[in-house]
Amino acid sequence: MRSTTQSLRNDPIRLSLDEALTTGSPLRLFSLLGRYGGLPGPRPNLDLAIAVGDLLASYQGGAQRLLDAMASLDEREAPAQSPQIFLLIVAAQTFAGRVLVGYEVDRSWQGLQDLAGDPRKPARDGVVHALERLGAKLGGDVLVERLAPWMDGFLQAAVGVEALARRPVLDRLPLSAQGALSGRLEEAIRLAEGARRSDERTQGRRRLLEALAQFLPPILARNPGLLPWLQGWLTAEQPELRETFERCLSGLRRHGLGDDALDPLRGALDTSRPPLRDPTHYKGPTRGRGRKAQRREQRR
Repeated sequence: MRSTTQSLRNDPIRLSLDEALTTGSPLRLFSLLGRYGGLPGPRPNLDLAIAVGDLLASYQGGAQRLLDAMASLDEREAPAQSPQIFLLIVAAQTFAGRVLVGYEVDRSWQGLQDLAGDPRKPARDGVVHALERLGAKLGGDVLVERLAPWMDGFLQAAVGVEALARRPVLDRLPLSAQGALSGRLEEAIRLAEGARRSDERTQGRRRLLEALAQFLPPILARNPGLLPWLQGWLTAEQPELRETFERCLSGLRRHGLGDDALDPLRGALDTSRPPLRDPTHYKGPTRGRGRKAQRREQRR
């Protein structure tokens, strides 16, 4: 495929976009974006999404109806495994483009937050890419501050944590922002820890725990001054949270932290491990000791 700029200048995408803005009918544009968006597949066409999003952002209010139509596509109109899900990625980049040109900034951040709570993974991934772009251009400290309202919802908090771990964001995160950064991470951890019983097995909470386990290590490896903060959390009692921290410590080792840094963390996690309820009666794992397992043994 030709470069994105060339496509938008000479391709039917540009003509269909003009048509959609003029007539209010986006069907042809949506069809073409789905065709060239690269989904379903391993990589969406981010160059195309950014180019179209920036162009729509330049129209400002003239593209509002088209942006609303893309951002509001539901799971019936744009299933997660369909080409049409690419339209939500374009919407995310349009919101990002509006932030960068200073148009409807607060409303655009809210649009990104709404998309971050979408149950469809490609839509959330599109928001991560948009946040990575914003953090790289505006600074990681700006992103950290803007993510404060995101930490009250599982999926959007997971998106925020993932975005903060992206290399372009970390490269533009000043030391002065470490306090705010630890604040965002602590809010995400508290959200996971304080989940109601009815929320414990939901997609959102599972995704947040996975995001903390996967993305805390690169964040902390680049900001080792936050390791004492993490150590204070390693006395958590909740089993799912402790498992998350176990994975986090393994990830920190893969990111190059040595024993000098990891031993205090490992010690805090190990010493706070809850004891067995009655060690004198503990006989080891119970898996494989039932009647079915015994019959299998007999058949062998």
